[in-house]
Amino acid sequence: MSSSIFVREFPIRFENCDPAGILFFPQYALMINRAVEDFFAEVLHCNFLELHEDRRLGIPTAHIELDMKKPCRLGDRIRWELTVDELRNTAVVLRHTGRGEDGVRLVALQRIVFANLDGIQKTPIPDDLREGFERYVRAETDV
Repeated sequence: MSSSIFVREFPIRFENCDPAGILFFPQYALMINRAVEDFFAEVLHCNFLELHEDRRLGIPTAHIELDMKKPCRLGDRIRWELTVDELRNTAVVLRHTGRGEDGVRLVALQRIVFANLDGIQKTPIPDDLREGFERYVRAETDV
């Protein structure tokens, strides 16, 4: 059985590119953050304002790996897929896959850690958010 995949489409704009018209690599970090913020709002039904201000939770990125397979260029449209590789007690490992018309352009693994903002200490993932993440955990057969 396959897991759910959260999908976004990102157009590669002039503002994202270097003078050669190729995506400047720090832009991937912004795309990752946009996908995570949208995932929280749309899937977990907890936007970043609620998460940070009301719940007093932060989700700092503790580790990130980027594997850039092919360059993205001005005018490309990237299908951004977000799934969950691991769901731990206080952390989640997210897999981001960026696809262009010619296949995979980027794979990134991002470990976010849940932290109480009133003391900046790790805290267990709240049950309601954990339930949302569970639907996106990659099955062994997912590629």
